[in-house]
Amino acid sequence: ILKLKNVGIYNLPNNIPITLVNTRNDLKRISKIRLGSIQGYTKYEFETLGGIKVSENFNIYVLSHLHETNFCAVLAHELLHVYLFQNNLDLPSDYTEGFCNLGSQLIYNDTKNKISELKLNSMFKDKDPIYGKGFIRMNNVLNNKGWEGVLELLKRKSK
Repeated sequence: ILKLKNVGIYNLPNNIPITLVNTRNDLKRISKIRLGSIQGYTKYEFETLGGIKVSENFNIYVLSHLHETNFCAVLAHELLHVYLFQNNLDLPSDYTEGFCNLGSQLIYNDTKNKISELKLNSMFKDKDPIYGKGFIRMNNVLNNKGWEGVLELLKRKSK
């Protein structure tokens, strides 16, 4: 969370349950996401009263048995989903996942080991229109305008 605070991601809850899930199939069942090689998922539930959000709950699920570097990167990605939910930023999925992948990139850039190098390389080569191309777009914004510029773009793009 400290790395995220350092780039302007503030006020993330400290008490989000993190549940390790044994298999990718279990994670797919929990998330209801059937495609891709899912490693994490953020469940978000909220209640409203008179159109005002009166409570919200998060639960982060992460595939167990990941290397520490991968675990931290997946957790950073999922925490950025929490940030989007908390700030009511409803974005096209390529912006959402591209932004959240910046969290993973932050961890990989900071860790500087072979796993990080391989993961970063695969992120830049990912042809997926949502995760890969979304990440490339958001990374270009990050390189040109910094984290502040990324966060401003998210506010402008939110539905």
